[in-house]
This record gives sequence, structure tokens and C-alpha cells, in this order.
Amino acid sequence: MIMKRWIPSPPADFLTSFDVWVRIRNISFNHFTLETMNTLGSSIRKVEEITYDPEVSQITDFVRVHVNMKIANHARSTKNLNIPSDEMVVIQYEYEKLWKHCFHCIRLTHEKTLYLLLCKSYIWTYELI
Repeated sequence: MIMKRWIPSPPADFLTSFDVWVRIRNISFNHFTLETMNTLGSSIRKVEEITYDPEVSQITDFVRVHVNMKIANHARSTKNLNIPSDEMVVIQYEYEKLWKHCFHCIRLTHEKTLYLLLCKSYIWTYELI
């Protein structure tokens, strides 16, 4: 739920974005740099803050990034990252305290645990039997 102070005549972009913390996982330790974290966070939206200090030892397998997301956009769940050794790593995004969303298309505008478009082929096959 997004809560903002009531305004008598709100602007057009009122309640269209919100701040969220994102955990970015599966980053190889060789690429734990602020530039990499900023690039991965920017693929979601504008990065506000990164909780990573290169001077301190990293004890968790994720990095937290504070981003401002648009409600109408998809919330990205994975990203393919090509690293210089011609290897591809699947980076995972985990949104903190973001419960109400579609688990298939990761949109924030609706909530579905069982996506109808994926079940359509199953229903069609079932009707033929």
C-alpha cells in the first residue's frame, strides 16, 4: 500500500511510483563493484542508494539497492549478465515487502497466483479428452 498526503488537486503523476528495496543475488564476487551494482539496479529504475561498502568484507550473498519504481512497469525478476570470461550469469532480483503482485508477469497492477494464459493450453487439452 502506498500512502501519501492528500492533495486537493493532485498532479498527473500522483501515486504512480514508489520506493522499494531490492536484493540483487548471484553476483560473482569478482564483480562486486559499485559500478556493477549501479548498472544492475538501473535496469529496474533509478537507483537512490546502494548498501555496499567496498572497504568492508561482504558477508551476505546479495546486495541491497533502493530504487524508485513505476507502478505500471514490470518488476524484473531476473537478468542475464554476460561477464568477460564469456560466461552468462542469471542475476535474481528479490523485492522486499512487495507481496501483492502477479507471480507470472511480475506486474504490480493485478495479483494472480495461477495465471489464466498459462492454463489455457491445459484447459483446451482437457476438453479434447
